[in-house]
Amino acid sequence: MTQEDIDSMTDENNITYDFAGWFYMDTGTAKAYTPLDMPVTRDMNIYAEWGSKVPRPYVIHYALHSSETDSTIISLLDTERNGNTDENMKYTVNIDGAERSYIWLNGGYHRAISGSTSGFGYQGTTRTFKPKAGAPYNQLEMNYNTGYFPTVGSHSITMQYEGDVTNPKTNVFTFTYIEAPELEYTVKYIDKNTGIELIPTPPPIKTSDAVITERFEPITDYIPDAFFKRLVLSVVEDPNNPGNFISSPNNIVIFYYTPNTKASYYAVHFMLQKPNTSGENYAIDGRGDYENSGSTIEGVGDTGSTVAITPLTFNGFNVVNFGWEITKDYQKFKTLSDNQFEITIDQNGTELYIFYKRETQSYPTYYLKYGANISDLNNLKKEDILAKSVTKSDIPYGSTVSETAEDIDGYRCVSSTVQSITLGHDNAKNYIIFYYSPLQYTMEYRIAGGEGGILSRTSETIEGDTKINGSEVRPNEGYRFDGWFSDEACTVKVGDNVQFTPAKSTLLPQPDANIYYAKLTPQYGSITIKRDNAEDEGDGEQVFVYRVTNNNTGDTVEVTVKGSDSTTITNLLYGRYTVEQLNDWSWRYSDSSKNVTLESDTAEVTFDNSAVKDLWLSGNSDIAANQKEAD
Repeated sequence: MTQEDIDSMTDENNITYDFAGWFYMDTGTAKAYTPLDMPVTRDMNIYAEWGSKVPRPYVIHYALHSSETDSTIISLLDTERNGNTDENMKYTVNIDGAERSYIWLNGGYHRAISGSTSGFGYQGTTRTFKPKAGAPYNQLEMNYNTGYFPTVGSHSITMQYEGDVTNPKTNVFTFTYIEAPELEYTVKYIDKNTGIELIPTPPPIKTSDAVITERFEPITDYIPDAFFKRLVLSVVEDPNNPGNFISSPNNIVIFYYTPNTKASYYAVHFMLQKPNTSGENYAIDGRGDYENSGSTIEGVGDTGSTVAITPLTFNGFNVVNFGWEITKDYQKFKTLSDNQFEITIDQNGTELYIFYKRETQSYPTYYLKYGANISDLNNLKKEDILAKSVTKSDIPYGSTVSETAEDIDGYRCVSSTVQSITLGHDNAKNYIIFYYSPLQYTMEYRIAGGEGGILSRTSETIEGDTKINGSEVRPNEGYRFDGWFSDEACTVKVGDNVQFTPAKSTLLPQPDANIYYAKLTPQYGSITIKRDNAEDEGDGEQVFVYRVTNNNTGDTVEVTVKGSDSTTITNLLYGRYTVEQLNDWSWRYSDSSKNVTLESDTAEVTFDNSAVKDLWLSGNSDIAANQKEAD
């Protein structure tokens, strides 16, 4: 094989792979090995790596080691999985109104305790991944940041071909986590050239933190390979007690030292004010008002020399004009001068802590019509503004704020009704907008039972903030208005006046209809017709016939009265009536019709004209008398 063959190869799919170099594994991490510069002082598994320029997707999951046992949840997940047997596949179901994700692994469902990580790597290259960590980084869900540890400290994937870039099946791995009260780790201090321990290994250290950070120990005439080293602690299955887990033997922090009599390390830490704190507690251990930014400068300089440190810039933060210089033996107050701190490099290592206070931000909340032009929020069209914007101020940078959409009559919020933003450095980008579209409402106005009056309006349709006209009911004579109701049975009253206008906040939007009923109750009473001055016509008392007419409806009823008596007509609607004596029946009497108003339980009308006897025929007895005179 030629050097050209080593530098570049082509596989059966005509994908070209380039030689990437020699590598070895160091506590789970792939590191480059340069044969000419790195003497072999211990056992090392050295391997060659090739890579292509074709990116392939990968996905990393984080889940509990123990599988789900709840049969109800398992049933839901089985339905979602639908018989798929691919390992490391994620399935999401709704549990008690909240979404919960699980990873199908080793024949069981393992609850995900953090969001998955995805990305791309060149085919043929090896990527090494570390698990997400709990305290103090808190990268897991809230309930799992303390007392949960990964079962491996790292995992490497050689990127392979994936047919579906949106749903990889091969370049996928799940870190699983075990609950444990605390783990152990050790720290070693080793001569890089000889592999000899320069300081005897201290006893194992116990901790409940998922991530630990160790500072180097000063050793005369030596310099370490780093000021600080961090390690994600992990567990392994106890070989003597299967099913139980113990601290991984790889929970080791190793500092490598090389001979050096002139130089020493220094480190600069940048402490950022935590949200919702006053900023007055300048503790450096994270227990005060400040936390480490994660950005650390490490440097090497001559022991005893002075180094000028220019503070870094962090958007949303302003540097405080003092800091702390700390060595193994002392802590000094340092003042910012000409935008620099000066520190002296101590043989035991010097640390400088610089503090930054949060800027305060403001943000407005807007309530706008959907489709409004927001290119210039300071000059919005009046017709696009549905409610006055509200601005909140003096809120620390980086705070996450939330707002809930206002209820606006005639409009429906078409954006998320609860919105959150994290306040950034640029106030112009700190805002929340709720968008609304107009609702259409249909109102129908009816008379319960369908009779008893008329309506000024039987229906109307409005949109958005258009005014509602409503309807007025006008009861017919004889009917009583008893109110407006939202149900046909008239049990839910919504209005007491004949003019009714529903409140927009109570309306249901289309396609629903809002139907309102006016209740009109008929009022019934009786009219008594009395006849006075009736005379005996020879064959008995005169019979009178009366026609009673409702002046509003035209309905009539006829009744009779015998002699000087009365008749009562019941179940008559309240109203105005005409009572007419039919004189062609009682022809000797000439009473005129009379008007009567029924507006209570009873009314009375009296006819009392006397008979007129100026005609020759007057009754049967007179006929008989005439007959006798003829004989």
